[in-house]
Amino acid sequence: MYYDGAHLYHLPADNVTIHADSRTFVEKYTYNDIDYTPSEIIHIKENSFYSIFRGTSRLKPAVRTMQLTSNMRQFQDNFFKNGAVPGLVLKSPNTLSEKIKERMIQSWSVRYRPDAGGRRPLILDGGIEVDSISNVNFKELDFQSSITENENIILKALGIPPIMLDSGNNANIRPNMRMYYLETVLPIVRKLNFAYSRFFGFAINEDVTNIPALQPELRDQSQYYSALVNGGIITPNEARDALGFEGVEGYDDLRIPANIAGSASNPDEGGRPSEGEEADE
Repeated sequence: MYYDGAHLYHLPADNVTIHADSRTFVEKYTYNDIDYTPSEIIHIKENSFYSIFRGTSRLKPAVRTMQLTSNMRQFQDNFFKNGAVPGLVLKSPNTLSEKIKERMIQSWSVRYRPDAGGRRPLILDGGIEVDSISNVNFKELDFQSSITENENIILKALGIPPIMLDSGNNANIRPNMRMYYLETVLPIVRKLNFAYSRFFGFAINEDVTNIPALQPELRDQSQYYSALVNGGIITPNEARDALGFEGVEGYDDLRIPANIAGSASNPDEGGRPSEGEEADE
């Protein structure tokens, strides 16, 4: 991240060359043949086991899985592009020349492929017979279970709970949303905040007030602040501010709780004053 004194500019990490220094960690940064001093660059590094200067992509552990998924889909495309014709053997009692073989293969490929009317009647003469050499199960060719499993592996590498992209039962969607923010989003935000704090010299903290996934249920939240107010811990206006409401005049004092319950060991002690005592007062 480049800082020119007023604005921040993102520099693609792949195009930035880091020049190490034995005494100052980094001597300079080079981007498009332009050198930048460490005082101009906010160095934000992703986690890595191999380098102290550069991080590793979160998708790196899932590269093999993504390549496998791509090969599966490419096989499907080629299978249906070629007409989805199972392998057949044409048996001939006579020996055919190479020219005749190629002509017959070309003729069968053109006339009897599914996308060109593959259910046309076959006419075999000269003792030619048809034999199948492959038992193709079209249900197994969709790789649906394998592709779904590979997608889950990719989502886990990114730190995304797979249930969030599933259209099934949403009963557990809220705790998974909370886990996604706490374990994936906020660590990235805090990594940026720590880098900014180190560069600018003052603390920067994230504000999660307006993130619905990190907020408690409204009923639980209201009961929590009501208990704090009635217990004399915070003022009503402090509770209103925490709930996002404006303060009200005259609600800046603590409420002193009145214990009207009797003593557990001696019911004669404490509790509500008797009517005779109230009359004497």
